[in-house]
Amino acid sequence: MLLFLPWLALPGWLTSVAWFVTDDAFIGFRYVRNLLDGHGLVFNPGEYVEGYTNFLWIVELAAIWRVLGIRPEHVANWLSVIFTVGTIGVVLWWVARTPWLRHRGPAAWMALGLICSSATEFCTPPGPLGRD
Repeated sequence: MLLFLPWLALPGWLTSVAWFVTDDAFIGFRYVRNLLDGHGLVFNPGEYVEGYTNFLWIVELAAIWRVLGIRPEHVANWLSVIFTVGTIGVVLWWVARTPWLRHRGPAAWMALGLICSSATEFCTPPGPLGRD
């Protein structure tokens, strides 16, 4: 299990140096607010245009705000981290439990590498929108 520590440490380190909420996220946050205010899934009340690309994310953020009182801009990054770590955990579990897989170590490394290399939130360098 210690062999996989680099795949867990690298995203953790990259997240710590590039922790920010991108401006596009606030489009979804506005849909969340309007949904909770009773206007429906709209950017502007009365204008019925779908301007989000992530329905389940919007509904999930709305549920968290409604039930727990945590605004989307305060929970979105943490939720992303939880889902990323959960995905890594599921991949490791799947590799460990797959009976036909002979070489579990290399398969797990490849799967984790694919996950980490495709997680763009880990690859954003610090700058004007991120932490300096």
